[in-house]
Amino acid sequence: QFPNVASVEDEAAIAAVGLRVAKDADAAIVDLASATARATALLQASTALTTRLAVRTRVHGCDPGETVTLSVPGVSGLSGTYLIDRVVDVYRAVAAADPDVEHVLELVGGDVRPSTSEDWMRGVLAGGGGSGAASVAVAGGGSPVVTSAVEGDLGGSRVVPVRHSTWAPVGDHREWLCQADGAYTAHVEVWTTNAATSVTPRVYDITAGAVAGSAGSSTTSTTPAKQQIIFEALAGHVYRLEVLPGATTHVVFGLGKVR
Repeated sequence: QFPNVASVEDEAAIAAVGLRVAKDADAAIVDLASATARATALLQASTALTTRLAVRTRVHGCDPGETVTLSVPGVSGLSGTYLIDRVVDVYRAVAAADPDVEHVLELVGGDVRPSTSEDWMRGVLAGGGGSGAASVAVAGGGSPVVTSAVEGDLGGSRVVPVRHSTWAPVGDHREWLCQADGAYTAHVEVWTTNAATSVTPRVYDITAGAVAGSAGSSTTSTTPAKQQIIFEALAGHVYRLEVLPGATTHVVFGLGKVR
């Protein structure tokens, strides 16, 4: 006797995203086993979402065809193994000796519950970004670590100079407010207008009234010289980039950002 009905359900999906009902009819199915198999296939197609993700890293050695293991605390269903579908290189700056290149890994695979991801993102925007770290281990390549977006502008200028007898903020400096405790790297460029006057950079903790980490290296380069200053930053503290001219005879320049 027809019509007969077979049904299947995913209790975990119902608990996570609520009840979603779908129906299908197929006159060629005349037994319960085939109807149940058809219903199971429809269920899998509706709940196992193919996910495309893009993660960013500055670590080299990630190639299409490799797999990555992605772990994102706080997002149910997003962690898992993904295939690298494509790698896009984004050049932030081009220099023969030190190109600043960022790799965007386009990943395929896994499934994610959208409502959970939205809740997690709301938490990040509300200041809960500490739980939003995403670690990526690459099979057959490097081992990049991708963290929730943290990039601060320390300001600086290529046209506003500094002439001072002691430590002073760079021209057009900007104050960076740290959102979470951790180790950070200041990527700075400093140079002088005349090699007779050196310049040394540092990151200064305005809140604590103290130097953050160690000062950078003194340079007499008359073209922008890149340096990295690693320092520990505290949540709620404000930081800025400062320079120390070796003399007041000539002006110096500096600019930088935090990652």
